[in-house]
Amino acid sequence: MKKRIIIGLLALTVVLVMAATAWATYGTVPINATYRNIVIMANGNAVTADATYGEPFIYNERTYIPIRMAAEALGLSVNWLDYANMVTITGSSSAQEVADLKLQIQQKDAENASLRDRIASLESGSADLGDLEDTLVSDYDTLGDVDIDDITLGGDEDNVDVTIDVDLADFDSEWADLSDSDIKNFIEDIVSDIQSEYSEDTVVDGVITDIDSGDDLVDFTKDGTDDLVVDISASSTDISDLESTLVSDYDTLVAVDIDDISLSGDEDDVDVSIDVDLGTDVIEWADLSDSDIENFIDDIVSDIQNEYSEDTVVTGVIADSDSGDDLVRFSKDGADALDVNFYDEDYR
Repeated sequence: MKKRIIIGLLALTVVLVMAATAWATYGTVPINATYRNIVIMANGNAVTADATYGEPFIYNERTYIPIRMAAEALGLSVNWLDYANMVTITGSSSAQEVADLKLQIQQKDAENASLRDRIASLESGSADLGDLEDTLVSDYDTLGDVDIDDITLGGDEDNVDVTIDVDLADFDSEWADLSDSDIKNFIEDIVSDIQSEYSEDTVVDGVITDIDSGDDLVDFTKDGTDDLVVDISASSTDISDLESTLVSDYDTLVAVDIDDISLSGDEDDVDVSIDVDLGTDVIEWADLSDSDIENFIDDIVSDIQNEYSEDTVVTGVIADSDSGDDLVRFSKDGADALDVNFYDEDYR
């Protein structure tokens, strides 16, 4: 501001000299000047008066400064051309410095405007779903040993729908090896990334789907700041496939041949029928201890709940296909203890 005042005074001095020239090319005009030991500041620094320049004074309520004093205080050079009655001022232009400063300010304003737009974009959750989708596909390409085929997003920053595809034609056994916590942690990380990108109030709903069978394996939802809810009750394995696996894995109970194992129901409630033929294995059955039978049943029930859910209810019976009698009945209500009842007193 002080620099501008000095520039203005310098310009005023030149104008006054030119004006005087216009109406009095030659001659002397007497004036009443007031000297008050005026201090001149240039860019915050006091200008030391030089007696050869003359001293600033006040005339008609205006302050006049010797042009050489003002110019040199601003780093300019002043020359007097006597033949032309002309004063020349050369050097770096303070006007250019002001223009450069204005340009810098404009550039900073543009940068600040861009930053404000970016902040507003992030705060409003306007990040493109496609960009976030690409990031998730890149960051979450496996779940344990299961390859993630694709992740797609739908909706908007307030409600995001997530579809995660796996192909259990290639990763059925790897999926079966996953624990519930493996799946929940994977989903929790994805949901966290989505809400970090948009808002903690964003509602996220999703599903993990087997593209081979078209079955939904896992459903999940997080309503803003509420707890994440994950439902792993849906299974990748059809109940008939699980039945075939159990028939293959449990073909004997110690020395007793297992004739057949059949399953019915669904992933929430499974009914199990195990057939033995005591027409041929009655002695071997009589040699079994209660713990032999209980351990056999416990292994089968554990495999069923591992395939579906720890909340799956399993009820079943071991029957003699020869007589049609029920030998053992059992049940396990979710996480409750296994209950086994024996009805085979005639055979043991």
